[in-house]
Amino acid sequence: MSDTTHDALAHLRRLRAGKRRADRRNAMYTAYCVLLLTAIWGVPYLAALGRAADRGDWHGQTADRALDFLPPIAPALFALVPLAAALRARWRGPVLLDAPTVAWLLPHPVPRGPLLLPRFHRSAALAALAGTAAGAVAGLLVHALGAGTWWTAVLAGAGGGSAAGCLGTAAGVLVQRHGTLRIALTAPLPIAALAAVPLLAAAGRAPGWAGAAAAALTAAGTAALLPVARGVVPAIPARVLREQAAVALRLTAALYAWDPRQARATVRAATGRRPRVAVRLPLPRHRPLLVPWRDATGLLRSRGRLAWATFWWALALLCVWTGHRYAVLAALPAGYLAAAQLVEPARLERDDTRRAAQLPWPAGTLALWHGLLPAVLLLATGVVPVALWRDSAPLLLLASVPALVGAALVSAYRGVMPGHLLLGTESPLGGTGPVQALLWHVRGPLVVLTVLGVAQVQAANDRWGSVTWVWVLAAGLCAAAWARRVAGPAILRGGG
Repeated sequence: MSDTTHDALAHLRRLRAGKRRADRRNAMYTAYCVLLLTAIWGVPYLAALGRAADRGDWHGQTADRALDFLPPIAPALFALVPLAAALRARWRGPVLLDAPTVAWLLPHPVPRGPLLLPRFHRSAALAALAGTAAGAVAGLLVHALGAGTWWTAVLAGAGGGSAAGCLGTAAGVLVQRHGTLRIALTAPLPIAALAAVPLLAAAGRAPGWAGAAAAALTAAGTAALLPVARGVVPAIPARVLREQAAVALRLTAALYAWDPRQARATVRAATGRRPRVAVRLPLPRHRPLLVPWRDATGLLRSRGRLAWATFWWALALLCVWTGHRYAVLAALPAGYLAAAQLVEPARLERDDTRRAAQLPWPAGTLALWHGLLPAVLLLATGVVPVALWRDSAPLLLLASVPALVGAALVSAYRGVMPGHLLLGTESPLGGTGPVQALLWHVRGPLVVLTVLGVAQVQAANDRWGSVTWVWVLAAGLCAAAWARRVAGPAILRGGG
């Protein structure tokens, strides 16, 4: 580094001394909040877990079966850490610059090492700390199930978690540098899976010598890979650093505005996810079929939505099939999530008002047309299993489909949350802003699922009789009217 560059960086450090002090204060406050919440919520559960391990409360046949599944599950979970880090690094990597650095320092011919390496070191330290804590808890849980001594299980879990966290950071940096998952996961993935063997040995599911050898190999592999990742940090393309800094700003703004859809759209745009299959259905000959035709075309082009809808609806039917009271109640939110996946065309129309500009229906009527295809799909795929079971609970779930679709439409047309809700009012328990924002986002499913849940409980207790069916159908009509009412203002505002 030349003297001129050294003097320029020293001058910039002096200018940003106040900003660094503010960042340190913010970091200390964040750490304080994390420790406080951990002490309030985490310590009691950890203490209960430790007491259960000491008394052997969880020992038994079920615990033995869970431990038998540990050899295939534990390596997959440890390997999932670098995989998730590599996928995340496509839009937000471990080396993330702030806006002033991107705007003022990155375009100039300054050495990249002093600029980027502190970010890498901080990310690696945080990942190792988080992995150590999570791995230690996992080791304590394995011991509570009746395997090994507590200190060996905790030590093995903490060591494996720390290695997995560091490997995740290395994989993320390699993705930032090379832009491909194959290169980034060639070494971190098998090493992270090997990190699970010491925990298996502590649980008695692997030989002790295998655990010791795997621990040594994991430590050596992690120690060898981290310098490699550190060496490629200065070579991360400036384009990647600029794009990820911009994505981080947009994502932060979306999260502060409590706009999860905008946050997902930001991430999707950054990862380059686009529909790859162009599906064309025959044009309808009757005007009322135009909106269902467009919705079906959009869903066929977004196969992920259909897959998730199928999963949630199958889960809802499975919960009803068990016949257990709480499982039947769990079928309602699963059914709502299936309907929420199928009303994606309504969300697209809310986001882009040009889609509905040429259609001959008012906004409220158009919202009801968007609910036709989801209702038909859910009823058509659920009628055969329900007919085979011949029970009131599955029939009640089918009768709840209009209400579930209506609740999904209410959420689809909710738009952007008003900013004044975050202000809230002061109360003895603190500000009400976060609670108000949460209730605003979930008001549709919260109201409808509460009404349907009461009906399910009453039906399970053999009360109300035919009044229950009237109650459920009335909930569907009210949800449809609610969706029709909120659709007009949402479309006029263009989603906000």
